[in-house]
Amino acid sequence: MTNLSPNFTFEELTHTDHREFDNTPNAEETANLERLALFLEQVKETLGGKPIMVNSAFRCKQVNDAVGSIDSSQHRIGCAAD
Repeated sequence: MTNLSPNFTFEELTHTDHREFDNTPNAEETANLERLALFLEQVKETLGGKPIMVNSAFRCKQVNDAVGSIDSSQHRIGCAAD
């Protein structure tokens, strides 16, 4: 596993149940995921170190369409996490 920060991995932030699609971010999207992971570390610290479960972060266009989200979703560029 590739860590983007102490507690968040690349695999965790790109995971999808829609495995029929290649959900691999490009270099710019990966850089956004690295910043997102650092932000999530700050959230975790603010919550006293409690676990944060990420259900969805980066979504390629095909995955984003499959979940019924809009094209302007910040998930598309690696700048959102649920």
